[in-house]
Amino acid sequence: MTIGIIGLGLIGGSIAMDLRISDFAKHIIGNDYNSKNIRYALQRALIDEVMDIKNMIEHVDLIILAVPVNVIKKMLPDLLHLIYDKTVILDTGSTKHEICQSVVKHPKRNQFVATHPIAGTEYSGPQAALTGLFNKKTVVLCNTEESAPEALKTVKKLYRQLNAEFIELPSDVHDKHAAYLSHLSHIIAFSLAKVALGFQKKSTENVFYMAGSGFSSTARLAKSSPETWLPIFQSNKAYLLEAIEGYLQKFMKIQKTLQEDDLEALCQYMAEANDIKKYINPNLA
Repeated sequence: MTIGIIGLGLIGGSIAMDLRISDFAKHIIGNDYNSKNIRYALQRALIDEVMDIKNMIEHVDLIILAVPVNVIKKMLPDLLHLIYDKTVILDTGSTKHEICQSVVKHPKRNQFVATHPIAGTEYSGPQAALTGLFNKKTVVLCNTEESAPEALKTVKKLYRQLNAEFIELPSDVHDKHAAYLSHLSHIIAFSLAKVALGFQKKSTENVFYMAGSGFSSTARLAKSSPETWLPIFQSNKAYLLEAIEGYLQKFMKIQKTLQEDDLEALCQYMAEANDIKKYINPNLA
């Protein structure tokens, strides 16, 4: 199978690496607006060659859109217009509803499969690409009833090569879940980093000697690319604002218990939060 990857960053590059290892892709054609990404992808043999998008369409069986969600939304309708009848397109965007809505009435909608692989790091670019990034990770497939069975079969086969697992959700449900379980954590990390950096600016000495593993693990996501995350926040604004409001209410509750020296209430609050152990690494609880 000949595959075209548009967007040669962490996700696109990591997919290319694993498809190459599995021999699923006989030939990989790449495209990226960033010439440095293209050069690096060629040097690292993530791709076999580079083509502009119109030429790529002439040669590929499957197109992977691994670019920011606002770019996916803009590009997808035009790509569907251009592709051949048996060409399949999948996207890897972290929000799904706006993307799905952008092509809901497109005559070739059934050749598109909306996916979100729940995998990544705080780093970006092809230099951050990793083998095994998707191993045993969940891939959310959205609005699958709108995709042709053969297109869906092809996309599932691809992700099986990455050893990923599947779940199917409506696109709006996906976005709400993503707001609470992914996007909110990035907002918190960016905010924590801003508070710490603001404190550092006011200090006459380096305060980050106190940054232990707790701070590092919590603030890690603040290293993430604004180019990637600003469109995600914008695309999922309604659900993200809902999640932020819920977070602020909980945060204010902690503030109130401290102000009132209500240590019993604060202890109970933390004990209830400990229930997260049932869902995150429960075998280690």
